[in-house]
Amino acid sequence: MGPRILPTDGWAEVWIDSGSGFGYVRRVPTDQLALAPLDDGEGENAIYRLHLASAAARD
Repeated sequence: MGPRILPTDGWAEVWIDSGSGFGYVRRVPTDQLALAPLDDGEGENAIYRLHLASAAARD
């Protein structure tokens, strides 16, 4: 989860939660974020999918 309007400096602080254990906040490049299909388009925060370069290289 992160801000619906992404910062223009290319970085955003997002809440990352894999569903098991504790979540955490990380600063990630905005070009690695894509809106998740389950985001409803409402509110100040959006639900994103994080696409890591290392994961893309494996696919």
